[in-house]
Amino acid sequence: MTEARTVAEAYVHLELTLPEGEDRVDYRRYATLHSVDDERWVLRFAGPYEGEWYVVEVPVSKAGTQAAQEAGQLYGVGRSTLIDAGQWYVIESAYAGMAEVGLDQLGDASPDEETYWVILGAWDAAAAAAMEIEKFLPPDEDEDGEIPAAAFWSGLGRRTYGTRRDAFRRSRVLRDAAFYRERRDDLQHRFAPLFDRTAGVPETARVDRPRQSVREALAGLAARPSGPAQPREPLAARPPQPREPREPREPLEPREPREPLEPLDAVAPSPLPARTYGEIHTYLDLRPCRCGSAQFPRSQMTVLSSDEQMVVVHYDGPCDECGRPRTHTFRLPQRPGSPPGEPHRFSYPEDGPSELLDPGEWVAVGQAYGGFADDVLAVMAAEAGEPDPAEHAALVGMLALTVSALDEAMKFLPPDAEVLPSSALWSDNGREVRRVSPEWFERGFLAEQRLKRWEQLTELGTDQGR
Repeated sequence: MTEARTVAEAYVHLELTLPEGEDRVDYRRYATLHSVDDERWVLRFAGPYEGEWYVVEVPVSKAGTQAAQEAGQLYGVGRSTLIDAGQWYVIESAYAGMAEVGLDQLGDASPDEETYWVILGAWDAAAAAAMEIEKFLPPDEDEDGEIPAAAFWSGLGRRTYGTRRDAFRRSRVLRDAAFYRERRDDLQHRFAPLFDRTAGVPETARVDRPRQSVREALAGLAARPSGPAQPREPLAARPPQPREPREPREPLEPREPREPLEPLDAVAPSPLPARTYGEIHTYLDLRPCRCGSAQFPRSQMTVLSSDEQMVVVHYDGPCDECGRPRTHTFRLPQRPGSPPGEPHRFSYPEDGPSELLDPGEWVAVGQAYGGFADDVLAVMAAEAGEPDPAEHAALVGMLALTVSALDEAMKFLPPDAEVLPSSALWSDNGREVRRVSPEWFERGFLAEQRLKRWEQLTELGTDQGR
């Protein structure tokens, strides 16, 4: 597998590997860097994104990272084999746009420390990405020379090349890279005495792990008014600060006008197929917000349409933890939202396997509810006297949900199969469960677990496990 030259390139490649979407990639919570041997690390992202769970791994060269640091090249020495020239242009435009949006939002005000380092790092990243494009040019090409078509191998790269061909001339690349460095130097000249703790740029300003992702930078770029870049007015003056004498600089020249990047087409998602409201809430529990919380005001459900065959419902509300909007749409058969008299069932007896959750997710749900039930049973066993009625009812519900979830998993078993087939797993959640606990997918294990939970329900004097 091709490896990244540096950790910074690995983060960019990781993000380009994930599907296009609006979510922020939460590096701090879900990305880790593991040392494999003396030659390489592996950057691993395992976490939620756009309502799904993703696992992405990118090998990183330790020697390449060291060489890049010594050479002062953010993304690596030599030409990239992971990211093509068109993708580098998207990255360049995104970070340049992010820096310009940051300055626009500041207006005449002075930045706080976080904003200062974000803008400074964005100018650095934009210049570095531009110079990555230049590496694809043959060394003997003049300033008007173009990058060969072979330098664009990704779909995004080829689309960008098709619509921004002039952007891949050496003259444009060198001019804009110089412009980004001028902007960076100007910002640092004005505000470095306020925030620099040591000589040069501190470690926090580097973008080995981005302070803001390429997707967020692109979102900021999309929010910018289109049209030529205008010369920027000088930033508001600060109270005098001690600084080294500096030669006066000439006013910055504006860049050539650049066409805005084409926005992605907005496609309204189709309603997801569900069988009961219990199945819907289980799906929502397994698709948390990017902050990690799965909770939002689910009572704010709207019926979008209803006829003799189907009802379409929409859930919309802010995340309880971070306030980010959550929105999901489902379609259900026109019938009661759960089997009459069986509120803990995820489907009706006549229903086939779920189209919303795969068997790996159902196995995990069953094991989770079973674990909760075991905890309650242990507490009840340690207490003397009759169990609290509310505690008893909760235990019955957890055991019934355990049995129901195991039933849903077993619906995916072919008649003669002893193990749930890997082809039945379509979610990263389900595949990760199988990777960690493959024994949970055996017919014998599932049947044994179901029998155990049914017997526990029977001892509690209920028939909800049948």
